[in-house]
Amino acid sequence: MKLIHGTRMVQTNKDKKEHTWTLFNNNIGKELVINKQAAYLITKMQKNKNMWRRNEDFYSELERWGFLDRNEKGEADEIYLSNLKNKKYPLTSLAIELTDGCNLKCTHCYGKYGKNAIKNSMFPYEKIEEMLPELNELNTLRIALTGGEPTIHPDFIKIAILFLKHGFDLTILTNGYNYDIIEKLLQSTQKYHYMIKVSLDGIYAKHDEIRGREGTFQNVVRSLKTIQKNKNVVCMISTVEMRQNESSISEIMKYIQENFPEMKHTIDFAFPDGNAVKSKCAFSIEEIKTMIKEKKEESVLYNINNGRPLSKYRCSGGISQCTITSKGDLKICTAANQPQFIFKYNAFQKGIAYAWCHCGKNIKRYRKEKVHQTKDCKKCKYKSKCGITDCRMLALVYNGDEKRSSPLTCAIAQNIVKNTEGQA
Repeated sequence: MKLIHGTRMVQTNKDKKEHTWTLFNNNIGKELVINKQAAYLITKMQKNKNMWRRNEDFYSELERWGFLDRNEKGEADEIYLSNLKNKKYPLTSLAIELTDGCNLKCTHCYGKYGKNAIKNSMFPYEKIEEMLPELNELNTLRIALTGGEPTIHPDFIKIAILFLKHGFDLTILTNGYNYDIIEKLLQSTQKYHYMIKVSLDGIYAKHDEIRGREGTFQNVVRSLKTIQKNKNVVCMISTVEMRQNESSISEIMKYIQENFPEMKHTIDFAFPDGNAVKSKCAFSIEEIKTMIKEKKEESVLYNINNGRPLSKYRCSGGISQCTITSKGDLKICTAANQPQFIFKYNAFQKGIAYAWCHCGKNIKRYRKEKVHQTKDCKKCKYKSKCGITDCRMLALVYNGDEKRSSPLTCAIAQNIVKNTEGQA
């Protein structure tokens, strides 16, 4: 009796009373949250075949969920069980910028991408291999491959397979232009479950215009149709709403519903930084407030939790997740390129575990910042009913100060509270 191969068990949360652990298997695409006692039993079960006899109900449940194989077909060398070392700040989710280069020149890009890829940096494959033992130590479960555009990395497929083989919950964020690379990836990973997020910001010429390259829409659709045929992959389509496509959002939604009905579709506002500022494609806060009032369906992205915050902390960036750049720098999230959001040490020089644990005074302050601690929150009359966590980057770009609340967060929260009170 063994765990199914491809299973990873890591600590994903810690509070005053209990440590939470997560079992994930990328061969079946299932995830199960368990407590410390269950994690202990699973570890012992792997070492002692007789353990199951005293915990039959628990192991029967594992079998029902698809994590346990009583016929001992599981491959132990592909099972990654934590040694149950409790971490105050487990690095649950890591985004990896495989390159700071891109093959497109998007109107709304918040980063310094879109240049000649040859001149840009690439994340060394050897550094990926070196990180794996440290990620196990840090209790990392989820990996996101991003960029720039990750598919232009010469070892992109090799890197994706490496993480899948080691049991990680993998997500790939791509513009979908390199359909040939995506097709090769899908052919090489048919026994694994993972997610691909593809961008689509318009139909036909409109998408090409926004993405800065002719033929982009055609390539994206080809990528989506190929992904659609692979049932082991969950595909999500992401649209950024901006001035250039505001009038065609309904057309985009209709196209996706007719051609890719099983794919989840998300719509976000353009992030007001980088190219989005130069091209003036991002909406002002006042415009967004009006749009939120007119589009009540936007409220489904957020929750009111009877005055109890959905999270203990203002933001999980730097607490349980971060991004590592192609040059080895750690930052609280992919969009956070300002100095105050960068960790003290470079992971290529010190190792990612050391860089994560010795984060620097700014990140230490973020790790202690709870929800509703900003001065804007303290004086807000909706505080007792607001259950929304807040983005420091949006606070910085809108207010010039990450210590304040994001006005976008406040606008959404206020609208939800008003709608909720109106329905009562």
